Amino acid sequence: MKKILKFLKCKDIDEVVTKIKSYEISEELEQFKELMTTIAKGNIGKKDLTTVKGKTELLNYLRSDIGFKNTEEFKVIYLSSSNRLIGEETLFRGTIDRSVVYPRLIVERALKYPTKGIIFAHNHP
Repeated sequence: MKKILKFLKCKDIDEVVTKIKSYEISEELEQFKELMTTIAKGNIGKKDLTTVKGKTELLNYLRSDIGFKNTEEFKVIYLSSSNRLIGEETLFRGTIDRSVVYPRLIVERALKYPTKGIIFAHNHP
C-alpha cells in the first residue's frame, strides 16, 4: 500500500480520493476507493466465492481474479439454482487486446455441469 501511495504521490487514501474528485471522475471514484481498500486489506488475490449474493460481491471477486491480468481472459462461472458456485474456468485466453470466444465450446462445457445459471466475464487489460 505504501508503494502505491508513494507512486501516486499521496500520504493516504483520502488524499487519493481528493485528487480524483478534483478531476471530476465521480462515477469511478467508489470503484477506485473500493479497490484501494481491498489492496490495503490484502484481499487482492483472494478467491473465496462460494455463493453469488449480489452484483458487488461478484464484481469484487472478478476484479481480484481476472481484473489485473495482462492479457484478455474469458471466464465462465457455473451456478446452482441457489446461486452456489458449482464450478468456474477460464475458457479462453487472448492477447493484450483480443480474445477469441467459441460459443460451441461454452455450450459443451456448460452441459458437463449440473448448472442452472452461467455467468460470463472477461477483462480488458
